[in-house]
This record gives sequence, C-alpha cells and structure tokens, in this order.
Amino acid sequence: MIVEALDLFQLEAAPIDRLRFKLPFPPSVNSYKVPHPKVRGLYFLTAKAKEFRENVRAIVLSQCGIMKPLRTDLLVDIKLYPPDARRRDCDNYQKVLFDSLQAAGVFIDDMQIQSFRVTKFAAVKGGVVIIDIWERK
Repeated sequence: MIVEALDLFQLEAAPIDRLRFKLPFPPSVNSYKVPHPKVRGLYFLTAKAKEFRENVRAIVLSQCGIMKPLRTDLLVDIKLYPPDARRRDCDNYQKVLFDSLQAAGVFIDDMQIQSFRVTKFAAVKGGVVIIDIWERK
C-alpha cells in the first residue's frame, strides 16, 4: 500500500539542538558507484548518485543557507519512506545519504557519525527520507 498524501511529512520545527532535513528517496548503494573499466579499485559515481547529491546540496542550501560544517561527533536518525512497496534492505541507503550530506557541507567527514539508526516505514508516493542530525554531547 502506498500512502498518497505527503502531508504526513509537514516538518515540525526540529528541536533546537539538531538539524532536520526532508530529502528525496536516495538511490541504493548497489547503484551508487560503478567500477572503472581499466583501473582496479577505482570507482565512479553513477548519474543517479550525482543527481541525488545535487538535490541534497540544493535542499540544504534552501533550508540552512551557507552553513559552517559541523565539526564534532554526530548522532543520526534516518526515517525511510520508500517510493513503492518493493522489498528493500534498509542498510543500503545510509552511505549515499552520508556522502551526499558531507558533499553539501553539513559536516566535515562522515567518520564523525558515531551512531545512527535507520527505520523503514510504509511506502509513500515518490518516496522521502526524514533525517535528524545532532551533536553528540
């Protein structure tokens, strides 16, 4: 069953101590990189991955403006609402999300993320991800 109304995702203000983003559903890590045809161990981002990164960059810029990247240890909560009811592993998306948020300047390096939780919910038309990021105290 696919939920039609994205009104479910009216973002309430995030608590003062965290960033909250509503992002499009990311491509799976399985379609994120392709190997170089001649150089073993070298990979290229796919067109889907590049497009997703640019979308994330635009969303972060529209929500936060130009920001200083977070520099401390981080905690992350990811809520996945896939675009359809196909079977998906919820562990195939955080790498794409983390790399895209890093490229958008939210944090310096995804190695700052000390703990994260990924929860998969029912499908919604178009798919969406709600992600909260806060500094570990």
